[in-house]
Amino acid sequence: MSKTLLVGAGAECIEPFGLLAGKEFTFDTCYYQNEALYEALGEFYRGRLSKSVNRDLGTPSSYQNLFLYSSKNVAFRKLSNYIVSASKDSFLGSRLSEHIIKSQDDDEENQLDTYGRDLLFDMLIKRDKDAGYVSALKEVALEVIPDDAYYGTIETYFSSLINPTRRSKSLWRLINYYWSAFFSVAEPLIRKAFEDDRLFKQQGLYRFTLNNINTVIDAITTRNQFTLQDIQDTYYARLRGRFDNVLTTNYTGLSDFLFPELIENSCVYLSGALWLFESLGSLTSRDVRKEPIAADEFVFPFLMTQVPIKPIIDTTQLRSFSKAIEILDNTGLLVVLGYSFCESDSHISAMVRDFMQHANSRLIYLDHSRDETPSTIKKKLRLNPEHSYNIDILGTGDNDINRLIDILNNA
Repeated sequence: MSKTLLVGAGAECIEPFGLLAGKEFTFDTCYYQNEALYEALGEFYRGRLSKSVNRDLGTPSSYQNLFLYSSKNVAFRKLSNYIVSASKDSFLGSRLSEHIIKSQDDDEENQLDTYGRDLLFDMLIKRDKDAGYVSALKEVALEVIPDDAYYGTIETYFSSLINPTRRSKSLWRLINYYWSAFFSVAEPLIRKAFEDDRLFKQQGLYRFTLNNINTVIDAITTRNQFTLQDIQDTYYARLRGRFDNVLTTNYTGLSDFLFPELIENSCVYLSGALWLFESLGSLTSRDVRKEPIAADEFVFPFLMTQVPIKPIIDTTQLRSFSKAIEILDNTGLLVVLGYSFCESDSHISAMVRDFMQHANSRLIYLDHSRDETPSTIKKKLRLNPEHSYNIDILGTGDNDINRLIDILNNA
């Protein structure tokens, strides 16, 4: 039986990678109306929308710089209610206190008045204050906004992919969100690859990337961006060559470092990847390193982001899920690194739950926070709490990683 690693964003938020993970990723994608990005996207799509081939496919007639929320929509009203109830004694709560409408019913939440919602939208979503103010707001927001506050918001826009003409506003909210997720992950990699490029400095992150999308994708997904010396203190370097298979929820290609030899498709990408783009016309995705994006093509990033309901409309993810299940069916030892079994990835939890039903299956969970126990893992995987499973919890410090290596060597 083989040894398999399931790896998440926690493995790539450390130096030298420095990528966003967890709530910080959510804060920069679900709660940020990035006007600079939208301006660059307007230029990117303008030429594509004018092409007759795209008009025939039912694409929208013009670009719209719309975000998931507006200060007036129901989704933001719901989010503001969450924040009001959770931020009473915080910096954020003090700014909003005079705009709170107290509920007369104990079973109902207090709400913000119209001015309060506009104020919160400007502070949280538009971020029209200085960097220090935004940093203070972020600290509070990460603490008080529930993990599931955005659930049900993004999902409402998925159907626009199959009806883009009639639901153009929803489509642009969704596409702008996908690009925001793309840049939240890719930005550190892009800046590293092009930090000395004159045109990059002149045009800025968004315009340069979108004007040179194929070149940028190639640059940020090559192994050459980091040397083995660069990554020598990372989990990937220490666990290099010790697994038969790697399943990853990350969008980067950094987990390829786990394999000493460069093997094509060596990792199974469960949530899309930076090099996968979807065509609105065919609703199919492809690796643009092999088939570059054409100048007149209407595409957007193919990323399965942090939402509990995923839009499976192409075989790409079905094949990845099928391959992952096949791998787990032939796995004896599964190690989980940098990944929490969160509610937005119930399908992955289901795969691991199925794996745990196999005879002689063993799960080792590397817990950075030291909050997990075999019982909490069983609960997250919805395993029978009365049944005994072979689940071990290790930390992520040097001693525990060395202990894991010994286990892998003897497995």
